[in-house]
Order: sequence, then C-alpha cells, then structure tokens
Amino acid sequence: MMAGTRLTPFVPPAAEPGAEAVSQEQSGLTAMVGTAGALCSMTTIRCSSDTAIKLATKMAGDETAKDPNIVSDAMGELCNMVAGNFKAKLTSLADHCMLSVPTVTSGDNYVMQAVEPSEVLQVAFNFEASPIYISPNHALLNAAKSSPASRSSSSNFTH
Repeated sequence: MMAGTRLTPFVPPAAEPGAEAVSQEQSGLTAMVGTAGALCSMTTIRCSSDTAIKLATKMAGDETAKDPNIVSDAMGELCNMVAGNFKAKLTSLADHCMLSVPTVTSGDNYVMQAVEPSEVLQVAFNFEASPIYISPNHALLNAAKSSPASRSSSSNFTH
C-alpha cells in the first residue's frame, strides 16, 4: 500500500444484548471513485478524520498532513488506487470503462446512498487500531443495452 502499512481484518466488538441498532449516519471522511462504461460502480473508502490524518501523514509526511486539503487528496488517491486495481484485474472489461476523478466528503452525520438500489459489500480493515471501510459497489451492464445500435433503433419514431 502506498501508505507503507499493512491492513488487517477489522472485527467489530460484539453488540450488547438490547443495544440500539447502529445508525447509518457517518462522520469523518468518505472518498469515492466512480467507474463508467462496461462496468458501472462506485468504490468508497470511509474512515474517521483522525485515521485519515494518520494515512495522509504516512503518505505525505508530518507537516503536510496538517493541511485538510492534503488529507482529502490522500484519501482520494487511496480510493483511486483501490478502484484502479480492481478495474485492472477485470482484463476483459478494463479497456471498456473509465474511472472518475476522486470525490471526498467530510463532516458529521451524513448518509451515503446510491441512486440505483443495489447490494453493497462493505469490507472493514484495521489501520493502527482504527477501522477503515472499503465498499466496492459494482454492476455489469448488458452490452446490448449500451451499444450505439440499440440506442439509435429504440429512439426512431414513426409519425
């Protein structure tokens, strides 16, 4: 990893009996990179602000990581590397899709929701005793639906 560290699986503490359900509201930073073309997806990396600063420090050094813009850039770059690595492993699709520029959201009490309903896989890792959540949300497109020939024939009108 570019941050020069290894991630280990994160195992959340067991919930107490009768405990409240975990809210979907989030805080910290969420980096997102979209994929368009033969593969439509959104890859996200989410962590606390403190964890994002630790990651940025590993990538850019102690002084530069104090700048919130550099912390956001570091998170966006990490997400870009994860999305790009996934895309590269799909050799039959890699040449037929592109990655978006990373977007980073930060703050408290925000909810991430995809426009298209889909199942989301979330994988949690430990980074220096703090969780990092990575969510690849991918959907393959039917080639016939997205081909130029099928688009033009479906838009022909008879008067």
